[in-house]
Amino acid sequence: MHPSATQQQRITRREHSGFGIAAFVIALVTMLSAMVATPLALVLQALSPRPLDPTTDAGKLIFGAIAVLVAFDLVATGLAVAALRQDGRSRVFPMIAFVIVGLTVVAIGIVVFLVSLAY
Repeated sequence: MHPSATQQQRITRREHSGFGIAAFVIALVTMLSAMVATPLALVLQALSPRPLDPTTDAGKLIFGAIAVLVAFDLVATGLAVAALRQDGRSRVFPMIAFVIVGLTVVAIGIVVFLVSLAY
């Protein structure tokens, strides 16, 4: 027996969105960068007398890295939203990108909060 037309429509696979894949890649790179930058920033903080002072070189580097990571997360979020708005495309990569972006932003916020408690 041949499946009916509606069953065949359910069987057909949706193509992945280019925006969704780009959002996923950017979110993944941002998460991995944050994982590498966090220990380096903590070491830099331990070696510097006033690391959270934005006028020092260490402070500029730490705050600059945080700003760049958050900016890339915003770009990934925008691309994920654009991918979710496309009809007939798979929503797997944009949803994974949203989860990764959320985890990265929360992790950065927790680290910043814990470091600010130390001062």
